Amino acid sequence: MNRQQRIARLRERLAIARHRLNIAVAALVAEEEIEARQRRQRRWWVKPWIQRRPLYGQYETLMQELRLEHHGDFKAYLRMEPDMFQELCARVGPRIQMSQDGRPPLSSGIKLAITLRFLATGNSYRSLAFDFRVTHNTISLFVPSVCRAIVEEYEDEVFSTPSTPDE
Repeated sequence: MNRQQRIARLRERLAIARHRLNIAVAALVAEEEIEARQRRQRRWWVKPWIQRRPLYGQYETLMQELRLEHHGDFKAYLRMEPDMFQELCARVGPRIQMSQDGRPPLSSGIKLAITLRFLATGNSYRSLAFDFRVTHNTISLFVPSVCRAIVEEYEDEVFSTPSTPDE
């Protein structure tokens, strides 16, 4: 076999090896895409126990019962009278209400109730999540903004800034 034949044969082997390599890479990429799709698939968009919030959540059940039947227990629960809660909700509600982008947003009332319960008890976000049937990461997002909204709404009435050094 002369030199040109050996070079031609080597090129043929190289082309076959490249073809096999391309097939192997394509198979690995396809396998990885399938695994990635399987990893991303969720069982639920919202967990079923959270979807039952209107039936069993504390805001929808216990708080409404206490508001209608036992004002003293409502005050013990949130550390404020039901009328004050309604006033606070009316004043702060527009600041904390989110626009609707598909799924219905949490009402300003439930956000305020969870925040007040957090401030009253110091319970963890996870504990409040089970009580109110709202995920803990959602609670962690709105509690600071509700606190800011309360301060902004009442700062002119409650927090006075001294205007002179003597004050």
